Amino acid sequence: MMSDAELAAASGKAPEHLAARQRVARQFIEIHLPDKTPEQVDQILAGIDFSQPVQVVNGAEKSARAKPIWGRAPQLLESERFKPAKPEDPIYALKSYPAR
Repeated sequence: MMSDAELAAASGKAPEHLAARQRVARQFIEIHLPDKTPEQVDQILAGIDFSQPVQVVNGAEKSARAKPIWGRAPQLLESERFKPAKPEDPIYALKSYPAR
């Protein structure tokens, strides 16, 4: 059985993919953007296209910003709680595609 993170990052539009993507995104926001109100969380989630893969990545890596699909570049939502202290530290980010 695949984990939520694996299902969220995998290709596919089955209900289990969509649900896993929503859970991964919500969990990232709750952990990394702790000062957001429930309304702000819902607004952020409404801006994500859950029919496309969602994954937690190191935003400092070049590959995190690559792979546009259907003319849309991925968006990165960076952690506000765990900001890098040094240039070589990872940048925790949620990679998704914007809702149309």
